[in-house]
Amino acid sequence: MKTDWAMNQTKVIIYGGNGFVGSHIAKSLVERNASPVCISRTGTRPRHLQEQSWSENVKWCQGDASVPKAKSLASADTIICAVGSPPFPAFKQSSWDKQFFSNGTANIRALDAAAEAGVKRAIVIGAQIITPLKTDSFAYYKGKRLTYEAAKRFAEYSEQQTAAVFQPSIVIGTRYTQNGKAVPLNLLSPLSTLSKSIMVDVERLANRAADAALNFSPPRNFEVFTNKEI
Repeated sequence: MKTDWAMNQTKVIIYGGNGFVGSHIAKSLVERNASPVCISRTGTRPRHLQEQSWSENVKWCQGDASVPKAKSLASADTIICAVGSPPFPAFKQSSWDKQFFSNGTANIRALDAAAEAGVKRAIVIGAQIITPLKTDSFAYYKGKRLTYEAAKRFAEYSEQQTAAVFQPSIVIGTRYTQNGKAVPLNLLSPLSTLSKSIMVDVERLANRAADAALNFSPPRNFEVFTNKEI
């Protein structure tokens, strides 16, 4: 039976909740008896989750992180920004703009709106990027960098607001296409036992993010988690 969002104490909005990392966070939140609301442009539950019972306890809503609704945010305790696209090279300006919008603009607008709405906690899924790629000519990096700054701005908005940014490097697990086809990203998983600095399992990332989303009394108002802390 579907959970009534209003009946649960902790209300969490996930932007990008139908994506690879976002959907795993939604599952982790359900397991913690939280009330995740996944907002995406389609507003539908991903095909590969149709038969998974936990997904019935998620409210799947249509919306756009780049045009956040103040009314929805005002009723949330926590927002999670998991909107993003892969770090592919962008050889055309249109591709660069699209990648920057997805990894930067959409998340930044959601965070700024959430701060103004009085949301207590913000969780951001960022990325650990190697030094040679830390240049604003790389749209992925610039988007992640400015989103990081927006998360800090959120935490500084008031004494009651806190934020945490997760910066994993390579995230392994099974990704699914829109038609439900599995794309395994765990072929290198044996190496994860050798070096946590190289990669992180998506389930471990999701569990850590879910715990942080529900922790309203962290030791610092702004926290950063890299692979070693995930």
